[in-house]
Amino acid sequence: MEKSSSEDSIKEEKFTEVTKQEELAQKVADAHNNILSSKQIMIVFAAMATALFLSFVDQTSITVALPHIAKDLGAEKTISWAGTSSMISNTVFMVLFGRFSDIFSRKYTMIACMIILAFSDLACGLAQTPAQFYIFRGFCGIGSGGVSSLTMVIVSDVVTLEQRGKFQGILGACVGLGNAIGPFIASGFIQHQTWRKMYFTLFAVILPATLIIHFMVPYTKPVGNMIEKIKNVDYGGFLLSSIGIIFVLIPVSGGGSSFEWNSALVIAMLTIGSISVVCFIIYEMKFARLPLIPIKLFYTNISLSLLLSQNLFFGICYYSAVYYYPYYFEVIRDYSVTLSSCYLLALVFPQSTISVIGGQIISRTKHYWHVVLFGYSSW
Repeated sequence: MEKSSSEDSIKEEKFTEVTKQEELAQKVADAHNNILSSKQIMIVFAAMATALFLSFVDQTSITVALPHIAKDLGAEKTISWAGTSSMISNTVFMVLFGRFSDIFSRKYTMIACMIILAFSDLACGLAQTPAQFYIFRGFCGIGSGGVSSLTMVIVSDVVTLEQRGKFQGILGACVGLGNAIGPFIASGFIQHQTWRKMYFTLFAVILPATLIIHFMVPYTKPVGNMIEKIKNVDYGGFLLSSIGIIFVLIPVSGGGSSFEWNSALVIAMLTIGSISVVCFIIYEMKFARLPLIPIKLFYTNISLSLLLSQNLFFGICYYSAVYYYPYYFEVIRDYSVTLSSCYLLALVFPQSTISVIGGQIISRTKHYWHVVLFGYSSW
Protein backbone atom coordinates (compact mmCIF):
# COMPACT_ATOMS: atom_id res chain seq x y z
CA MET A 1 0.00 0.00 0.00
CA GLU A 2 2.83 2.38 0.88
CA LYS A 3 4.52 1.66 -2.48
CA SER A 4 1.29 2.32 -4.35
CA SER A 5 0.75 5.56 -2.44
CA SER A 6 4.31 6.65 -3.20
CA GLU A 7 3.86 5.96 -6.94
CA ASP A 8 0.61 7.91 -6.99
CA SER A 9 2.36 10.80 -5.27
CA ILE A 10 5.17 10.80 -7.86
CA LYS A 11 2.66 10.71 -10.74
CA GLU A 12 0.72 13.58 -9.19
CA GLU A 13 3.90 15.64 -8.79
CA LYS A 14 4.86 15.01 -12.45
CA PHE A 15 1.39 15.94 -13.62
CA THR A 16 1.49 19.14 -11.52
CA GLU A 17 4.90 20.05 -12.98
CA VAL A 18 3.69 19.47 -16.54
CA THR A 19 0.58 21.54 -15.86
CA LYS A 20 2.71 24.38 -14.46
CA GLN A 21 4.90 24.31 -17.57
CA GLU A 22 1.88 24.49 -19.84
CA GLU A 23 0.35 27.32 -17.81
CA LEU A 24 3.65 29.23 -17.97
CA ALA A 25 3.85 28.71 -21.73
CA GLN A 26 0.27 29.91 -22.11
CA LYS A 27 0.96 33.01 -20.02
CA VAL A 28 3.99 33.80 -22.16
CA ALA A 29 1.92 33.42 -25.32
CA ASP A 30 -0.89 35.58 -23.95
CA ALA A 31 1.46 38.26 -22.64
CA HIS A 32 2.51 39.34 -26.17
CA ASN A 33 6.18 39.39 -25.14
CA ASN A 34 7.14 38.67 -28.75
CA ILE A 35 5.63 41.88 -30.11
CA LEU A 36 7.94 43.36 -32.77
CA SER A 37 8.47 46.86 -34.10
CA SER A 38 6.58 47.98 -37.19
CA LYS A 39 9.63 47.44 -39.41
CA GLN A 40 10.26 43.96 -38.00
CA ILE A 41 6.58 43.06 -38.34
CA MET A 42 6.60 43.95 -42.03
CA ILE A 43 9.70 41.77 -42.62
CA VAL A 44 8.21 38.79 -40.77
CA PHE A 45 4.84 39.38 -42.39
CA ALA A 46 6.39 39.39 -45.88
CA ALA A 47 8.05 36.06 -45.13
CA MET A 48 4.79 34.55 -43.82
CA ALA A 49 2.81 35.88 -46.78
CA THR A 50 5.32 34.35 -49.21
CA ALA A 51 5.14 30.95 -47.50
CA LEU A 52 1.34 30.99 -47.36
CA PHE A 53 1.06 32.07 -50.99
CA LEU A 54 3.32 29.23 -52.19
CA SER A 55 1.44 26.74 -50.01
CA PHE A 56 -1.87 27.55 -51.66
CA VAL A 57 -0.34 27.70 -55.14
CA ASP A 58 0.67 24.08 -54.47
CA GLN A 59 -2.84 23.18 -53.31
CA THR A 60 -4.83 24.80 -56.12
CA SER A 61 -2.51 24.39 -59.11
CA ILE A 62 -3.37 20.69 -59.06
CA THR A 63 -7.10 21.33 -59.49
CA VAL A 64 -6.94 22.25 -63.18
CA ALA A 65 -4.11 19.77 -63.80
CA LEU A 66 -5.94 16.69 -62.49
CA PRO A 67 -7.51 15.58 -65.82
CA HIS A 68 -4.11 15.82 -67.55
CA ILE A 69 -2.28 14.06 -64.71
CA ALA A 70 -4.93 11.32 -64.76
CA LYS A 71 -4.50 10.81 -68.49
CA ASP A 72 -0.71 10.71 -68.24
CA LEU A 73 -0.66 8.24 -65.34
CA GLY A 74 -3.65 6.18 -66.52
CA ALA A 75 -5.63 7.08 -63.41
CA GLU A 76 -8.90 8.48 -64.79
CA LYS A 77 -11.03 6.52 -62.29
CA THR A 78 -8.92 7.17 -59.19
CA ILE A 79 -7.48 10.66 -59.70
CA SER A 80 -9.75 12.11 -56.98
CA TRP A 81 -7.38 10.47 -54.50
CA ALA A 82 -4.79 13.12 -55.35
CA GLY A 83 -6.88 15.67 -53.47
CA THR A 84 -8.17 13.20 -50.88
CA SER A 85 -4.71 12.00 -49.82
CA SER A 86 -3.52 15.57 -49.38
CA MET A 87 -6.54 16.53 -47.28
CA ILE A 88 -6.33 13.40 -45.11
CA SER A 89 -2.66 13.90 -44.23
CA ASN A 90 -3.30 17.60 -43.71
CA THR A 91 -6.06 16.80 -41.20
CA VAL A 92 -4.16 14.02 -39.42
CA PHE A 93 -1.00 16.03 -38.77
CA MET A 94 -2.65 19.40 -38.17
CA VAL A 95 -3.22 18.60 -34.50
CA LEU A 96 0.52 17.98 -33.98
CA PHE A 97 1.89 21.21 -35.42
CA GLY A 98 0.83 23.34 -32.47
CA ARG A 99 2.53 20.96 -30.02
CA PHE A 100 5.69 20.72 -32.14
CA SER A 101 5.88 24.50 -32.36
CA ASP A 102 5.80 24.65 -28.54
CA ILE A 103 8.65 22.12 -28.35
CA PHE A 104 10.95 23.14 -31.22
CA SER A 105 9.80 26.78 -31.69
CA ARG A 106 7.44 28.20 -34.31
CA LYS A 107 10.33 29.11 -36.63
CA TYR A 108 11.98 25.72 -36.97
CA THR A 109 8.68 23.83 -37.17
CA MET A 110 7.71 26.18 -40.00
CA ILE A 111 11.03 25.58 -41.78
CA ALA A 112 10.58 21.81 -41.47
CA CYS A 113 7.10 22.06 -43.05
CA MET A 114 8.48 24.14 -45.93
CA ILE A 115 11.22 21.57 -46.59
CA ILE A 116 8.69 18.72 -46.54
CA LEU A 117 6.50 20.62 -49.00
CA ALA A 118 9.42 21.39 -51.36
CA PHE A 119 10.76 17.84 -51.60
CA SER A 120 7.25 16.37 -51.81
CA ASP A 121 6.56 18.56 -54.84
CA LEU A 122 9.80 17.33 -56.39
CA ALA A 123 8.70 13.75 -55.76
CA CYS A 124 5.28 14.44 -57.35
CA GLY A 125 7.03 15.60 -60.50
CA LEU A 126 9.03 12.35 -60.58
CA ALA A 127 6.08 10.02 -59.84
CA GLN A 128 5.60 7.22 -62.37
CA THR A 129 2.47 5.49 -61.03
CA PRO A 130 -0.84 6.74 -59.57
CA ALA A 131 -0.03 5.24 -56.15
CA GLN A 132 3.31 7.08 -56.01
CA PHE A 133 1.64 10.35 -56.95
CA TYR A 134 -1.08 9.97 -54.29
CA ILE A 135 1.50 9.17 -51.58
CA PHE A 136 3.64 12.17 -52.48
CA ARG A 137 0.56 14.41 -52.55
CA GLY A 138 -0.13 13.15 -49.04
CA PHE A 139 3.28 14.44 -47.94
CA CYS A 140 2.49 17.73 -49.67
CA GLY A 141 -0.60 17.91 -47.47
CA ILE A 142 1.56 17.55 -44.35
CA GLY A 143 3.83 20.41 -45.43
CA SER A 144 1.14 22.79 -46.66
CA GLY A 145 -1.03 22.12 -43.60
CA GLY A 146 1.84 23.06 -41.31
CA VAL A 147 2.56 26.22 -43.28
CA SER A 148 -1.11 27.28 -43.24
CA SER A 149 -1.56 26.83 -39.49
CA LEU A 150 1.84 28.09 -38.31
CA THR A 151 1.64 31.22 -40.44
CA MET A 152 -1.38 32.39 -38.47
CA VAL A 153 0.23 31.37 -35.17
CA ILE A 154 3.46 33.27 -35.87
CA VAL A 155 1.62 36.42 -36.93
CA SER A 156 -0.52 36.20 -33.78
CA ASP A 157 2.69 36.00 -31.73
CA VAL A 158 4.29 39.15 -33.13
CA VAL A 159 1.34 41.56 -33.34
CA THR A 160 -1.10 42.83 -30.74
CA LEU A 161 -4.61 41.44 -30.41
CA GLU A 162 -6.04 44.64 -31.94
CA GLN A 163 -3.83 44.25 -35.04
CA ARG A 164 -4.56 40.58 -35.66
CA GLY A 165 -7.70 41.14 -37.72
CA LYS A 166 -5.89 43.47 -40.13
CA PHE A 167 -2.86 41.24 -40.65
CA GLN A 168 -4.80 37.98 -40.79
CA GLY A 169 -7.13 39.59 -43.31
CA ILE A 170 -4.15 40.35 -45.54
CA LEU A 171 -2.93 36.76 -45.09
CA GLY A 172 -6.39 35.65 -46.16
CA ALA A 173 -5.86 37.71 -49.32
CA CYS A 174 -2.60 35.79 -49.90
CA VAL A 175 -4.64 32.59 -49.68
CA GLY A 176 -7.02 33.93 -52.32
CA LEU A 177 -4.14 35.15 -54.47
CA GLY A 178 -2.47 31.74 -54.29
CA ASN A 179 -5.79 30.11 -55.19
CA ALA A 180 -6.17 32.48 -58.15
CA ILE A 181 -2.65 32.27 -59.57
CA GLY A 182 -2.10 28.54 -58.94
CA PRO A 183 -4.47 27.35 -61.71
CA PHE A 184 -2.97 29.81 -64.24
CA ILE A 185 0.55 28.60 -63.43
CA ALA A 186 -0.61 25.02 -63.96
CA SER A 187 -2.41 25.87 -67.21
CA GLY A 188 0.73 27.57 -68.54
CA PHE A 189 2.87 24.52 -67.88
CA ILE A 190 0.26 22.10 -69.25
CA GLN A 191 -0.17 24.02 -72.51
CA HIS A 192 3.49 24.78 -73.17
CA GLN A 193 5.51 22.23 -71.16
CA THR A 194 4.25 19.44 -68.90
CA TRP A 195 2.60 19.19 -65.50
CA ARG A 196 5.79 17.60 -64.13
CA LYS A 197 7.79 20.78 -64.72
CA MET A 198 5.20 22.64 -62.66
CA TYR A 199 6.22 20.59 -59.63
CA PHE A 200 9.93 20.99 -60.41
CA THR A 201 9.38 24.76 -60.48
CA LEU A 202 7.50 24.72 -57.17
CA PHE A 203 10.43 22.83 -55.62
CA ALA A 204 12.87 25.39 -57.02
CA VAL A 205 10.82 28.28 -55.58
CA ILE A 206 9.73 26.86 -52.19
CA LEU A 207 13.20 25.72 -51.13
CA PRO A 208 14.79 29.21 -51.45
CA ALA A 209 11.69 30.68 -49.78
CA THR A 210 12.61 28.57 -46.76
CA LEU A 211 15.79 30.64 -46.45
CA ILE A 212 13.61 33.75 -46.17
CA ILE A 213 11.91 32.19 -43.15
CA HIS A 214 15.29 31.24 -41.67
CA PHE A 215 16.80 34.73 -41.92
CA MET A 216 13.74 36.94 -41.42
CA VAL A 217 11.66 35.23 -38.74
CA PRO A 218 13.05 35.74 -35.20
CA TYR A 219 13.74 32.69 -33.05
CA THR A 220 11.72 32.53 -29.85
CA LYS A 221 13.07 30.03 -27.34
CA PRO A 222 10.34 27.62 -26.22
CA VAL A 223 9.36 27.71 -22.55
CA GLY A 224 10.20 24.64 -20.42
CA ASN A 225 12.38 21.58 -20.84
CA MET A 226 12.40 20.19 -24.40
CA ILE A 227 12.98 16.57 -23.35
CA GLU A 228 10.07 16.65 -20.92
CA LYS A 229 7.83 18.21 -23.54
CA ILE A 230 8.69 15.49 -26.06
CA LYS A 231 7.83 12.86 -23.46
CA ASN A 232 4.52 14.55 -22.75
CA VAL A 233 3.29 14.69 -26.35
CA ASP A 234 -0.11 13.01 -26.53
CA TYR A 235 0.99 10.03 -28.64
CA GLY A 236 -2.07 7.98 -27.68
CA GLY A 237 -4.41 10.75 -28.76
CA PHE A 238 -2.52 11.20 -32.02
CA LEU A 239 -2.73 7.47 -32.79
CA LEU A 240 -6.46 7.25 -32.06
CA SER A 241 -7.27 10.46 -33.95
CA SER A 242 -5.20 9.32 -36.95
CA ILE A 243 -6.97 5.96 -37.12
CA GLY A 244 -10.35 7.64 -36.75
CA ILE A 245 -9.71 10.26 -39.43
CA ILE A 246 -8.12 7.88 -41.95
CA PHE A 247 -10.65 5.07 -41.53
CA VAL A 248 -13.59 7.47 -41.82
CA LEU A 249 -12.35 9.72 -44.64
CA ILE A 250 -11.12 6.97 -46.98
CA PRO A 251 -14.53 5.24 -47.37
CA VAL A 252 -16.37 8.59 -47.37
CA SER A 253 -14.11 9.84 -50.19
CA GLY A 254 -14.06 6.59 -52.18
CA GLY A 255 -17.57 5.29 -51.49
CA GLY A 256 -19.61 4.91 -54.67
CA SER A 257 -16.57 5.26 -56.94
CA SER A 258 -13.53 3.31 -55.74
CA PHE A 259 -15.60 1.15 -53.36
CA GLU A 260 -19.22 0.03 -53.20
CA TRP A 261 -21.05 1.60 -50.27
CA ASN A 262 -22.29 -1.78 -49.04
CA SER A 263 -18.93 -3.53 -49.43
CA ALA A 264 -17.31 -5.23 -46.44
CA LEU A 265 -14.29 -2.92 -46.72
CA VAL A 266 -16.33 0.28 -46.42
CA ILE A 267 -18.45 -1.05 -43.56
CA ALA A 268 -15.38 -2.31 -41.68
CA MET A 269 -13.44 0.93 -42.12
CA LEU A 270 -16.39 3.10 -41.05
CA THR A 271 -16.92 0.90 -38.00
CA ILE A 272 -13.25 0.99 -36.97
CA GLY A 273 -13.05 4.72 -37.64
CA SER A 274 -16.17 5.50 -35.62
CA ILE A 275 -14.99 3.39 -32.66
CA SER A 276 -11.59 5.12 -32.81
CA VAL A 277 -13.20 8.56 -32.73
CA VAL A 278 -15.25 7.60 -29.66
CA CYS A 279 -12.13 6.14 -27.98
CA PHE A 280 -10.21 9.32 -28.84
CA ILE A 281 -12.81 11.51 -27.14
CA ILE A 282 -12.83 9.31 -24.02
CA TYR A 283 -9.03 9.16 -23.95
CA GLU A 284 -8.68 12.94 -24.27
CA MET A 285 -11.25 13.53 -21.51
CA LYS A 286 -10.09 10.91 -19.01
CA PHE A 287 -6.53 9.73 -19.64
CA ALA A 288 -4.44 12.23 -21.64
CA ARG A 289 -2.04 14.24 -19.48
CA LEU A 290 -1.72 16.99 -22.09
CA PRO A 291 -4.53 16.37 -24.60
CA LEU A 292 -4.00 17.32 -28.23
CA ILE A 293 -7.57 18.58 -28.29
CA PRO A 294 -9.00 19.52 -24.87
CA ILE A 295 -12.56 18.21 -25.24
CA LYS A 296 -13.85 20.45 -22.44
CA LEU A 297 -13.36 23.46 -24.71
CA PHE A 298 -16.25 22.27 -26.85
CA TYR A 299 -18.83 22.21 -24.05
CA THR A 300 -17.49 25.07 -21.89
CA ASN A 301 -16.97 27.62 -24.67
CA ILE A 302 -20.04 27.93 -26.90
CA SER A 303 -18.49 30.68 -29.06
CA LEU A 304 -15.47 28.53 -29.85
CA SER A 305 -17.68 25.55 -30.70
CA LEU A 306 -19.73 27.69 -33.09
CA LEU A 307 -16.62 29.08 -34.79
CA LEU A 308 -15.09 25.62 -35.22
CA SER A 309 -18.40 24.30 -36.57
CA GLN A 310 -18.64 27.07 -39.15
CA ASN A 311 -15.05 26.35 -40.15
CA LEU A 312 -16.01 22.69 -40.71
CA PHE A 313 -18.98 23.58 -42.92
CA PHE A 314 -16.95 26.20 -44.78
CA GLY A 315 -14.31 23.58 -45.60
CA ILE A 316 -16.92 21.10 -46.80
CA CYS A 317 -18.38 23.62 -49.25
CA TYR A 318 -15.28 25.53 -50.32
CA TYR A 319 -12.80 22.72 -50.99
CA SER A 320 -15.36 20.55 -52.74
CA ALA A 321 -16.11 23.48 -55.07
CA VAL A 322 -12.43 24.28 -55.71
CA TYR A 323 -11.71 20.67 -56.73
CA TYR A 324 -14.98 20.02 -58.56
CA TYR A 325 -15.29 23.14 -60.75
CA PRO A 326 -12.10 22.66 -62.85
CA TYR A 327 -12.84 18.97 -63.39
CA TYR A 328 -16.40 19.83 -64.47
CA PHE A 329 -15.27 22.57 -66.87
CA GLU A 330 -12.50 20.52 -68.48
CA VAL A 331 -14.02 17.03 -68.58
CA ILE A 332 -17.78 17.67 -68.82
CA ARG A 333 -17.84 21.00 -70.68
CA ASP A 334 -14.58 20.40 -72.60
CA TYR A 335 -13.19 23.88 -71.85
CA SER A 336 -9.49 24.59 -72.16
CA VAL A 337 -7.38 24.56 -69.02
CA THR A 338 -6.87 28.33 -69.31
CA LEU A 339 -10.59 29.06 -69.61
CA SER A 340 -11.22 26.77 -66.66
CA SER A 341 -8.73 28.83 -64.64
CA CYS A 342 -10.58 32.02 -65.59
CA TYR A 343 -13.86 30.60 -64.32
CA LEU A 344 -12.16 29.58 -61.07
CA LEU A 345 -10.82 33.14 -60.77
CA ALA A 346 -14.40 34.35 -60.47
CA LEU A 347 -14.61 32.41 -57.19
CA VAL A 348 -11.26 33.26 -55.60
CA PHE A 349 -10.70 36.90 -56.63
CA PRO A 350 -13.64 38.27 -54.61
CA GLN A 351 -12.39 36.11 -51.72
CA SER A 352 -9.06 37.98 -51.69
CA THR A 353 -10.74 41.38 -51.83
CA ILE A 354 -13.28 40.74 -49.10
CA SER A 355 -10.65 39.10 -46.89
CA VAL A 356 -8.65 42.35 -46.72
CA ILE A 357 -11.79 44.42 -46.17
CA GLY A 358 -13.06 42.04 -43.49
CA GLY A 359 -9.73 42.18 -41.65
CA GLN A 360 -9.82 45.97 -41.63
CA ILE A 361 -13.39 46.00 -40.34
CA ILE A 362 -12.54 43.61 -37.50
CA SER A 363 -9.46 45.64 -36.47
CA ARG A 364 -11.36 48.92 -36.50
CA THR A 365 -14.62 47.78 -34.87
CA LYS A 366 -13.15 45.08 -32.55
CA HIS A 367 -16.05 42.80 -33.59
CA TYR A 368 -16.13 39.88 -36.02
CA TRP A 369 -19.64 38.41 -35.89
CA HIS A 370 -21.08 40.78 -38.48
CA VAL A 371 -18.26 39.88 -40.90
CA VAL A 372 -18.97 36.15 -40.45
CA LEU A 373 -22.73 36.67 -40.83
CA PHE A 374 -22.23 38.77 -43.97
CA GLY A 375 -19.97 36.11 -45.47
CA TYR A 376 -22.40 33.26 -44.96
CA SER A 377 -25.47 35.30 -45.92
CA SER A 378 -23.93 36.46 -49.21
CA TRP A 379 -22.62 32.95 -49.93
